[in-house]
Amino acid sequence: MKNFFSKLGNILEENTESQEKLGLPEPARSLWLKTHALIEETFRRTGQCRLGGGTLLSARWKHRLSLDIDLTIEPAGRNPQTIEHLLDEQSPFRRAIAGLGAGKPTTKSPYHIRVPFGESVLDIAILDAQPNLGERRATVDGKPAVVLSTTQILAGKLTRSGDLLHRDAFDIRHASRVDKQSLAEAVNRIHPRDMRNIISLWNRVEQRWAAWAPSQLRNLTPKHAYDAATLATETASALRNALYRHVRITTHGREGNFHAETADDTSVDIRFTRRTLARDFSEHGINEYLAHQNPGFGEEDIFNDIKKACRLGTKPQTIYETNHNIPPVEPRRTPRILASGKTPNPPSAPTSARAYRESLERKQRKRNGPSHTH
Repeated sequence: MKNFFSKLGNILEENTESQEKLGLPEPARSLWLKTHALIEETFRRTGQCRLGGGTLLSARWKHRLSLDIDLTIEPAGRNPQTIEHLLDEQSPFRRAIAGLGAGKPTTKSPYHIRVPFGESVLDIAILDAQPNLGERRATVDGKPAVVLSTTQILAGKLTRSGDLLHRDAFDIRHASRVDKQSLAEAVNRIHPRDMRNIISLWNRVEQRWAAWAPSQLRNLTPKHAYDAATLATETASALRNALYRHVRITTHGREGNFHAETADDTSVDIRFTRRTLARDFSEHGINEYLAHQNPGFGEEDIFNDIKKACRLGTKPQTIYETNHNIPPVEPRRTPRILASGKTPNPPSAPTSARAYRESLERKQRKRNGPSHTH
């Protein structure tokens, strides 16, 4: 409950004049304007409804077409209410979307539904965004909304990296060019072991994955064109380059600074005070980073040291400092080229990204041989 009111206070205290003003790309914009009133009415009592996903990144960066509206509903309590009841043919929501021209809704789980509108989809999920702070009030095509931060959206894409979605790879690659700090915050809140696995997975995708890319990313401007054959390895490199290689937390008087340098020499600086410490560390993924790097050494210990230094207003001092060895990116496997200039047995596109990932895992198990338990 305390965390809920903290979030609410952070959002309400924002000055309307400083709110982000966004315009969604078509056809997502038309779908947003058509369904906004219904969304507000339906989820007013369910929980805070937040706009995120690749569509919001497209609104910020203008880098690609996005068809869908991605909404997350903040879960209320430890046993959140499901939303599958919205699919009932007699529910007001179902009748209202039918009147707006929607197709038959489907459910991926009791907490996740998808409503088709032609080639677009209204995607609604009960989901606790991570980091758990960062959303802000904004104006989206003239309509009020609560939007996720870029760090939160990228973190969500990284948690589903096993799906090997081309649009996620494209967004991560683009983030490494236009918003390196948000990418670094999203990457370094993930456990280093898991991050190494994600980087390895992207780096080992073969050319058959690239063959499927054109159907996933359409209507790109020449400015944002990309090479489908190297997109996966560029994504792996972008993730590796976002890893922190040096971190230092210092205080000076009643203020402090979190300073990090990434593998590609990007500087990340988060200034804080004793009052904003908890919010800033949560919003920028620093809590998770410290927990992963210091098992058994709770973040509260660091918090207490920082608060004490800020309270006393002491001379500059370093509270925490560490260096990391950044693992090298695995070399990309180059396909054998025949004299004719063709690859032997040219691969076909997979039926789904998840199916291809599973095929990779099967090949890996076959190469490693049977596992043994002791």
